[in-house]
Amino acid sequence: SYTDDIDGIKKLLGELSKHKEKLPDVLSF
Repeated sequence: SYTDDIDGIKKLLGELSKHKEKLPDVLSF
């Protein structure tokens, strides 16, 4: 469903934000 997609995106962004300190500056956002 639509809301499930939103939750999935939020979880994905949360995981990315946890790891972005480990990424080169070029990949950070």
